[in-house]
Amino acid sequence: MDRNAFTFADFDAEKRIEEIEHVLKEIDRITDWNRIDKIVSVCDFRNSSHYGRDSFAPLTMFRIFLIQRMHGFSDRMMASYLKRDLLFMSFCRLSFNTPVPDYSTICRWRDRFVKHGIFQKVFDDFNAQLAAKGYNLNNATIVDATLIKSAARPHTKVFTSSKEASASDTNNSETVITCETSKDPDATWKKKGKTLVYGFQGFAATTFHGLIKHFHLTPANVYEGSELPKIIESVSPSRGSRVYADKGYASEANSLYLTERGLGDRIMRKLTKKPELNEHILMFNSCISSIRFPVERTFGTLKRMYGMHRSIYMGLEKTQNWGLLTGLIYNMKKSLKLPQDNCVQT
Repeated sequence: MDRNAFTFADFDAEKRIEEIEHVLKEIDRITDWNRIDKIVSVCDFRNSSHYGRDSFAPLTMFRIFLIQRMHGFSDRMMASYLKRDLLFMSFCRLSFNTPVPDYSTICRWRDRFVKHGIFQKVFDDFNAQLAAKGYNLNNATIVDATLIKSAARPHTKVFTSSKEASASDTNNSETVITCETSKDPDATWKKKGKTLVYGFQGFAATTFHGLIKHFHLTPANVYEGSELPKIIESVSPSRGSRVYADKGYASEANSLYLTERGLGDRIMRKLTKKPELNEHILMFNSCISSIRFPVERTFGTLKRMYGMHRSIYMGLEKTQNWGLLTGLIYNMKKSLKLPQDNCVQT
């Protein structure tokens, strides 16, 4: 927002905020918002009268989504906090004399960002910002997947109702059966251990330090190993770097794929019918397991701190963008704890 539009109350609020220590202020400091503004500007409809109610700067709305996802606010809660929290107003560049988006406006802007792929583009751009600052995102590629429950009810409900026969036809009573299925058409079932999960499967690739380089979503029943080429093509690791993964990705096709691209194959092996080979495989798997723990730790943090064990949206597309925004916030906060001098793996 233009600082010329600030009121005396805004300047007084800025002085109070200067004394506050908060992660939002650190994120504001390390992020190149000019680059992000260019990405989100494709959604700038302020010159169109048709979008009069949504006349907010796209960058302001993106900042709102960062706060909302970081704290787990609903749209109504976010709209309420924007009216009374000075730090949130300052981070979003909102003034006391400017309107604040209501919950329906926040919802419409989210759909607009999803439609234009904004969350994916900003996620990739922020990683590029980290690489330009000296954070080595090519030290390794650690791949894994986790199950995310759907927000929908998984089970099918069957409702029956009977119509009484007329007095003239007592032998022909009618029974009507109505089936209500899940409202999430993209979610599927998958059994993990003894647990059945209805939802999606989130795939991620991280560095040794746990920074997320890639994230995408599939229905839960998709075979993990088939997603490895898609992850590698998105990450584009440098030749000679190593790719770590568990036994779910072990296949001759994946090993050949990595070898052809000059990448180190560090996928855990499955046991064979030859006992003399299994001892070597167990030792190999133990070494890989001790190295690939950062991706499991990352998933644990995403589920524990940001509630990624269960989606809050219906459908694959919205859930994936929800996951990308979560991954972006995770990387922003994670990079604050990684000094640039120590982030390059030798």
